[in-house]
Amino acid sequence: MNLQQTWRYVYSTFPGRLGREDCLPKCTGSHTCCRPGQALILMPGEAEYLIGMGVDGVEDESWTCPGRDGCLGQLRPMCCRTFPLHPNDNGELLAYRDCSQHKWTSQRFIRDVKRAWSRLLGFQEISAWCWWARQVHWSTWPETPVDAMDRGYDDGYTLNFGKYHQVTARKEMVAARATYPGERVLDVGCAAGTGVAELREQGVEAYGVDINPAFSGEHCQTADARKLPFPDNHFDAAICIDLLEHLPDYRLALEEMVRVTTKRLLLSVTPLENAVNFYDDPTHCVPMRWPEWRAEFERYGEIVSSSTYPWAALVELNGGGDAA
Repeated sequence: MNLQQTWRYVYSTFPGRLGREDCLPKCTGSHTCCRPGQALILMPGEAEYLIGMGVDGVEDESWTCPGRDGCLGQLRPMCCRTFPLHPNDNGELLAYRDCSQHKWTSQRFIRDVKRAWSRLLGFQEISAWCWWARQVHWSTWPETPVDAMDRGYDDGYTLNFGKYHQVTARKEMVAARATYPGERVLDVGCAAGTGVAELREQGVEAYGVDINPAFSGEHCQTADARKLPFPDNHFDAAICIDLLEHLPDYRLALEEMVRVTTKRLLLSVTPLENAVNFYDDPTHCVPMRWPEWRAEFERYGEIVSSSTYPWAALVELNGGGDAA
């Protein structure tokens, strides 16, 4: 595959991260990624390909950003598509720390960036261009190796997302009528347990589990959603709010909830339709759209109610019965 064929392949298979208008509302950095009117030097062969695609603003091996509308879709230069990630001299992927979104990239995006750069750096002229770019442009950038980025939860995660979790859960429980007085219900990923307490006030025998030991307390215990410490058919219903998109192996969590539950699941996620919020959390690692999530849920039963904003589905389980 020659260089032009490679550019064609990379551009057609790697649209890159979201457009600037998606992350700009959350940006607290220097907007170094691409400013309207800013000229960006293109890599060898890239200008020729972009001109052939009818892209405006390409001149003398550079591209001038036309503004908001020019940062959309697949007609952006490679460096815009992969920002804030770029390779070093050895091909190792680095994150530009001055971008306030530098940790907020999904595992799929990182994997796709690595694959795209690996193809391009196989060409000597592009490898030499990257070496030159590091000497001229990137040498003073504050950088962190992508594989060394801290993507785990911490106290900030607790403070930022715990309250939102409970507000979302409360709205969905009321709207979907997923729980009833007298039932035994499990909140998987219960955070601080506020939702569990509210259910108990309504006469529901509610319990919660969360992987963060800081949330352990009355009626809530530390446990992994992928290995729930309960016998089969122990609960009437299970609630799982904004957890599955954090788990690469989310099906294990779904299967565990089905195992311990007899009647129904209330499942809520942050899908790619809610792009800004999806990339607003560095621990989101399952970039799927709502129809894909619905298809996953339908593996276990019938969706009898669903909503968007928030994205939630009430699933009546196949072969539902009474809790043990």
